[in-house]
Amino acid sequence: MQVWELEDASIDRKYLASLYWAAVTVSTVGYGDIVPSNNIEMFICLFLLFSGVALYSYIVSTLSNLFSSVRQGDETIQSRVLAITAFAQKQKFSRHLTKKI
Repeated sequence: MQVWELEDASIDRKYLASLYWAAVTVSTVGYGDIVPSNNIEMFICLFLLFSGVALYSYIVSTLSNLFSSVRQGDETIQSRVLAITAFAQKQKFSRHLTKKI
């Protein structure tokens, strides 16, 4: 509390400091040795913090979709192979012909 001198600060300053503290705590960025000392620096820190979280979320989402589509392609191939095998067994194709298909 002494770093930002919030004892006699306006309600806006207290709210901004509270928002900054909550965002830094929840995002696990940490407080570090250098902290913002005025409202402008707090706004900049909050903007960069939320931008970093948004970028990180976008990257994780993109990679997740990429891996999901690769896996979905494998499942599609596997289901087609099973369908062909079932059809070949129903039609009583030889194993040699089924493997060639």
